[in-house]
This record gives sequence, structure tokens and C-alpha cells, in this order.
Amino acid sequence: MFFSIGGKSSKMKPATAINSNVWYHVTEGRVDRAGRKFSSMLQVDSSTNSLKVWPVSEPPHYWQFQAVGDSDQARYVVRNSRDGAAKQLSACRNETEPADGQTGLCMAAANGADDAQVWRLDQWGADMVKDGLRFVNVANGTRFWLDVHKGNPPFMNGSVVTGSDDGKEADDEDDAKGEPSQHWYLTSAQAVNAIEYSTIPTLSSTGTQTTATAGTTSDSEPTASAGAEATDATTKTELSPGAQAGIGIAVALGVIALGVAALLLWRRRRRTQQQQQQQQQQLDPTPFTAAAIPPGTPNTNKPLPPIGAAAAAEDEKKVYELPDADHNGSYYKLPQELPTPTGPLSPRLAREIEAQRYELDSTPVSR
Repeated sequence: MFFSIGGKSSKMKPATAINSNVWYHVTEGRVDRAGRKFSSMLQVDSSTNSLKVWPVSEPPHYWQFQAVGDSDQARYVVRNSRDGAAKQLSACRNETEPADGQTGLCMAAANGADDAQVWRLDQWGADMVKDGLRFVNVANGTRFWLDVHKGNPPFMNGSVVTGSDDGKEADDEDDAKGEPSQHWYLTSAQAVNAIEYSTIPTLSSTGTQTTATAGTTSDSEPTASAGAEATDATTKTELSPGAQAGIGIAVALGVIALGVAALLLWRRRRRTQQQQQQQQQQLDPTPFTAAAIPPGTPNTNKPLPPIGAAAAAEDEKKVYELPDADHNGSYYKLPQELPTPTGPLSPRLAREIEAQRYELDSTPVSR
């Protein structure tokens, strides 16, 4: 049982001044103090999906608080900069937790209809930054406050001291101081500026997911989905300006790439067609053009001789004649040389030759 500090106590006040568009550095009062540079921060242990208050890490674990319901109720869903809007801080059962209730912290799939993911934040004093905050889980009730075992993960502590003597649960009118480890301090780190963190997804009983824009409503039930009417059974989440710009650039680059690809394909097809035409011209013979025959030129095309039986019949009809002697000298008769005698001359022939020789010798020669 924890005892209140000092004889005079203060009243809890809803923390309504938290800005949903700010990432906060969150730590607890046992290891850090307000007004000093924080040396530790609440961060997610990725190996166990649990949370711990460890020395500041790089990149840091920052937290965003998105209001749920009426702003004066100071109820929020809490997101981490490392996990994004898809997960939210939730109270989860921890079998190894020795405290009553065995309830610790985890990051669960975002569901605004789950009270275990809704947190009521109260100021320990008039100044939220100086006095710190108290975390109360809506599903566990105000009797359990977020606390930290020294060197161990945070847990929901049900052993709290209030100013009342009736043993009832603590409420907004109860006086309490709490332990230093129950005081949680915030300091702003940077702006969120992402539209996905302005909506709260809600899972229905059928397993479908809807989203609603966070805002104010007259409905005070903590299970309401951020005070706005839910949309269709599908998730509607808007993209951040940076994501929209990235998509626009990607679309433009895609259109340019398609245009370049189409141009290259057209040029390739055109080149292929030209090559095919050149090859076809090389393979095809030059077309024949009949030359005009000058007038008066005899036809030199003679009919082919008949073949086979027809040729034999044609030969029988032909008459072969020797040429006549009177053809105006068109035929030349070769002189024939007499044979040279090889034996002794006859007496008669010898006398005739001798007589002719004398006749030739007695012929007078004119001078």
C-alpha cells in the first residue's frame, strides 16, 4: 500500500491541453524530473512486444495522443512513432507480473472500440508539464494506475492511496499524491503532420475495420469510435502529403517510362520492317521488260526441231539435192592434183614429152 506524501493533498485535473499533432517524449518520475533534459524514455521492446523505460535510444520512441470523445474527458489513444498508426498502447495481461491483476502494457492492433486501448490522463497538479500526468486505463478503471517496477516493465498498479477513508475507488475528486514512478512527464519533440494519425480505426465484431475522424461528440461512452459516425466496412485512411507527393511522382515516372518504351518499340518495329523489305528485294528477280522489235527486222525465233517419231517422219519428207553447176560461182570447186607417176614411163609417153620439150625451146623470144 502506498501512502500519500504530505498532509495536504491536491485534486486531480483532466489533462485536456495535450496537442494531438505533436510527438511527445514520455518518461517517468523515478528516473527523470520536469525542467531537466530527459535521460530515459518509454519505448517498445520489439523482442517481447512489451514496454520499458530505458535510456534514450536512436532513433527515439516518441508518442502521439489522439483525443477520443469529448475533449473535457481527457481520453486518448496513444501511438508510437516506430510502430505507426496501425498499433496503439494497450493494457495487456502479463502472466509474469506479480502485482494484483497481472496487467502490463503492450502494442495492440489499433481498435478504437477496445477500452483497453483508451487512456484517461489526469494532471497531478495545476501544471501538466511541471507536475506530470497519471495514466488510468478505461478498461481497468480508476483503481489501477500506470506504474513501473524499478528495472522492470511498466504495469497497472491497483495498490494506490487516496484521500478518502471509505475504501472506494479513486475518482476525480479524490486527493492523492502517488509515487514518483506513477508521475509521467511529457515534453514536445516535433510535429506529427500526418493525416493517418488523425483517424482512429475501429474493428467490428465481424473482423472488418472502419475508421472515424477524431473529434468531439455528446456521447460520453468510452467505447464510441471518436465521436463520429463510422464509415463502410472497409478501412478509409488518407495519405500524408508526403505520401501523396510520392505517389504522384511515381505515377508521372511510370507514364514517362511507358511513353519511352512505346517509342522504342515503334522504332524497333519500323527498323525490322525496313530490313524485311530490303531482304525481299534482294531475293526477288528483276522484272523482265520486253523490248520493242524494230520494224523490218526478221523474226529470229525459229521453231524447235521435232522430237521422236515426229522427227523421223519429218526426215522422210525431206529431199536432199546436190547443188547445180550454174549458181553464178556461188560454189567453189577445189582443183585436184594429178597423181605423180612412180613407175617407168611408157615409150609413147616418153616420146610425146620429148617432142613438147623441143617445141617449147624453139619458140622465139621477143625482145
